[in-house]
Amino acid sequence: AALGGAVADHMTSIIAVNGILTALLARERLGISQEIDISITGSMVALQHVRLTNTFFYKKELLRDDRKSVGNPLANHYKCKDGKWIGFCVLATDRVWPDFCKALGIENLEQDPKFLSTPARAKNARELIGIIDNVIASKTRDEWVEIIGKFHRIMFAPVNEGLDVASDPQILANNYVIEYEQPSIGKIKSVGCPIKFHKTPAGVQSPAPEFGQHTEEILMELGGYNWEDISRLKEEKVIG
Repeated sequence: AALGGAVADHMTSIIAVNGILTALLARERLGISQEIDISITGSMVALQHVRLTNTFFYKKELLRDDRKSVGNPLANHYKCKDGKWIGFCVLATDRVWPDFCKALGIENLEQDPKFLSTPARAKNARELIGIIDNVIASKTRDEWVEIIGKFHRIMFAPVNEGLDVASDPQILANNYVIEYEQPSIGKIKSVGCPIKFHKTPAGVQSPAPEFGQHTEEILMELGGYNWEDISRLKEEKVIG
């Protein structure tokens, strides 16, 4: 699932623009106006639709980049005592560093020259990530959420795994993950539309087509071919 922060806000804004343009088109063509809703959570789910759909289908998590090589240890995810993860998205690191140290109980590092500034933390990122790893591993995710939640400058969130997203009550209540019937497979889960149109709801209109399923329709409706033309193309093995 997704963290808050500048990147999430920016991407949500892009999806909001798409929603606004779609609503304007609906007004032009249908003569209606409507309210639209967009959330950061829904946007982040939608932007991960390829990874999440594959995760749902194969029922296992996909590989991620090496988290120990990031340049900003305060914008990273860490494993808690119970095996669950927590993620930070602290971009104003110099301002938040003192609170971060207090929240994690590492006040002894606050004035350490190796970690005192953003460039210093980037230079010694691997060492700092190792320290934070050990600290975060000392408590469960719920414990950390309660502790860090008291420090309002620290942007963080519990990290849902892909499979967790499929059963998250908030995700399901908003139809950010949907289930539909794919004839050749059965019921599958995928990502729904993150934009809620109050009068022209969006969603899955049909399952993914089989190979060549709509060839004849497309040739007739868009290409201007008739049945005789299509039969000839089949005989010549131009189409299947």
